[in-house]
Amino acid sequence: MFKGFLKELKKVLAKINLRDVSSFAEEVKKAKKVYLIGAGRSGLVAKNLAMRLVRLKKEAFVIGETITPEVKNGDLLVVISGSGETGEILSTVKICRVKGAKVLGITGVADSPLAKLSHVLIIIPAQIPQRLGNQYQLRELIGVPERSPVKSLFEVCSLIFLEVAVARLNTRKH
Repeated sequence: MFKGFLKELKKVLAKINLRDVSSFAEEVKKAKKVYLIGAGRSGLVAKNLAMRLVRLKKEAFVIGETITPEVKNGDLLVVISGSGETGEILSTVKICRVKGAKVLGITGVADSPLAKLSHVLIIIPAQIPQRLGNQYQLRELIGVPERSPVKSLFEVCSLIFLEVAVARLNTRKH
């Protein structure tokens, strides 16, 4: 099972467009503030990214935390969503766009609603299982979990991609 997961991980990582690392770093560098959002495991990846950015002296905030300031023109919203269709995430994207923030979407589905709403799109080409509905919290509450822990290729690959992108950002900063 371990070797199979590593094999799948390598396949997905090999398909990621390497130019996206530079695009991500440039967008973060240009932004006044960076806001991050994701649900479930994607939310944990977003929180990890926020921690990395703060250590690089970038103002970064996780949407939903009590200290999140108002989004303004010139800010960047980084959205991590495997399906690109989670309802509460899309509502946040729409609000941030109206407020003038740029949206950088990271998803596994190139024709998803998130992809269509993003100014900058990064595809992590992991196969995303079909889900029952697009409301993360509701699925959890009724006992229909997002997906089995074994199917976390999108989040693991997103985490690796973002670690490389932050390393690039750190290199450019120094």
